[in-house]
Amino acid sequence: MSRIVISYRRADSAAISGRIFDRLSQRYGTGSVFIDVDEIPFGIDFREHIAEVLAVCDVVIAVMGPRWVTGTGDVPRIMEDTDPVRIEVQAALERGIPVIPVLVEGASMPEPADLPAPLTSLAYRNACEVASGRDFHAHVDRLIRAIDRLVPDAAPSEPKPALAEPQAPLPPARSVRPVASSRFRTAALILFLALPQIAQFSMRKEAVLIALIASTIGVVALMDEDGRPLLKRLTTGAVAALGNILVQGAAGLARASLLPW
Repeated sequence: MSRIVISYRRADSAAISGRIFDRLSQRYGTGSVFIDVDEIPFGIDFREHIAEVLAVCDVVIAVMGPRWVTGTGDVPRIMEDTDPVRIEVQAALERGIPVIPVLVEGASMPEPADLPAPLTSLAYRNACEVASGRDFHAHVDRLIRAIDRLVPDAAPSEPKPALAEPQAPLPPARSVRPVASSRFRTAALILFLALPQIAQFSMRKEAVLIALIASTIGVVALMDEDGRPLLKRLTTGAVAALGNILVQGAAGLARASLLPW
């Protein structure tokens, strides 16, 4: 996991450095961005503490405000050997760690003459400006792109999509019979069963035609949507009763056919 250290001077740029820390933490994770490195435990040599932090650091963000060089005293703070900010930046340069100067609050890059000898190379580095107003997020986005170019592994990897669990195959879809078709088949089945009985007792010549029409409609009524017979879906008793009706209807058709035309 890549680590980013934010170096800043509290009396110079504490507020905006905190905002930069929040944005970088959102991008790289809170465990990858460090600030306030100079908060050293009591009794510990701060030079060794800073060296340990930078030993696992991939990039240093040096936030520079208007008082980054001078501090609050009469003598430029950056010139003092005990200045923690100087120690942080100097250690990073000596280790070959990328240092990105970030100018805030209208600050400009220091001249080489304004820096101690170990830090003079910092004056020639291209700086990134971060305003505190409405352009803040756009400027930090530009800083993030610069970090990603310097440290390609710093950007979090995209999570891999979870493998979908195998699902049981769906049962075959059953055809839904339209309401109109179902009603027609019901009526046709009634005609098929009733009209042969009427033809059995009818003495009219049209009985044969009626019975034939009813039988044709009955054949349609006894078939499902796929053309398969419905008799296999009937119970044994229903099949016997239907067979008895068909026999009687056939007898009626035979008698009716003997009538003179």
